[in-house]
Amino acid sequence: MKKHILLTNDFPPKIGGIQSYLWELWKRLPPESFVVITPDQLGANEFDAQSGMNIIRYDSSILLPTSKVIGLVESVAKQINAEMVIVDPVLPLGLIGKKLTLPYSLILHGAELGVPAHLPVVKNLLSKVLLSADQIIASGNYPFREAKEVIQSSENIHVIPPGVDIDRFRPLSRQEIIQARQLWGLKEDDLVLASLSRLVPRKGMDVLLDAASILSKQRPNLKVLIGGKGRQSQALSKQVSILGIDALLVGEVKEELLPSFYASCDVFAMLSRNRWLGLEQEGFGIVFLEAASSGVAVVGGNSGGSSDAIENMKTGFIVNTPSDPTKAAAVLSKLLDNQYLRNQISLEARKRVEEKYSYEFLVKQLYNVLTE
Repeated sequence: MKKHILLTNDFPPKIGGIQSYLWELWKRLPPESFVVITPDQLGANEFDAQSGMNIIRYDSSILLPTSKVIGLVESVAKQINAEMVIVDPVLPLGLIGKKLTLPYSLILHGAELGVPAHLPVVKNLLSKVLLSADQIIASGNYPFREAKEVIQSSENIHVIPPGVDIDRFRPLSRQEIIQARQLWGLKEDDLVLASLSRLVPRKGMDVLLDAASILSKQRPNLKVLIGGKGRQSQALSKQVSILGIDALLVGEVKEELLPSFYASCDVFAMLSRNRWLGLEQEGFGIVFLEAASSGVAVVGGNSGGSSDAIENMKTGFIVNTPSDPTKAAAVLSKLLDNQYLRNQISLEARKRVEEKYSYEFLVKQLYNVLTE
């Protein structure tokens, strides 16, 4: 495997899907084969000390394609005899690639491609960055399609989707589920509809609450559990109050509490929707896989890479019009009202995760890419 530098703005202890993707893959690679260069942040010292990795923290909140960053990368490359640099995200940091003396590869997640890939001037810039890269790692079929459209080729694009630690996220016994629910103030007989993401318009939390309002009229034990923070936090809290539904907005969910969060729900849903005429879409939706791995039936909105994470009507359901609360409620009711169907869906979803989305399986694909 080629010795390399992972140059990224998205790495733990910062929380998010991209951060989790990079951490889960790279922590499974031989630690002597790479160095991570990433911005400094709160809690970094403690995290780095326990990571088992060689992590260099840049003294700023963001990495940009500046001469200072280039100098740091070149210096580290000489120290460790690196053969390549892997850059994430593609813009603006990917612009550093052509300025380096080493070959570079790019990681694409999808969401960062939406607008750039459809604006002529930026698309031209994006095309140059992609075409100059030795390899492109696409975290799903959606970024693969977007990159292919930009460069009109798929020759050097490798699809390595996000995955799951299937031992950490696993189906729990009934007693374990009861204990998990107690952590979130839920009762054993609550019918729990949960969601977890950044609280931004694209994720569809407002529609989920409206759908819950429709569903709760005939389901008095329905309770909504929403985790995450973002610019919609206050608006969503106000919406809950206006609708008068039984909903808990618990804020940011700590990493160690994620398994209990998923295990607490009967159905997990994130009604992601396209915005800005399709320029803003869901990159993948790793939360769907984490929930599925935990033995929970899932529902997603038809946006971007959601169809990668959910095999419609087999491992979950996809709402084709996720901005419509009535349509969303109709799909959600199929699972909420049918425990047998929920169980069958969750079994199929867990099986699919084990076969295709275990990080132990995916890291082998990454290893193969890095040895080419």
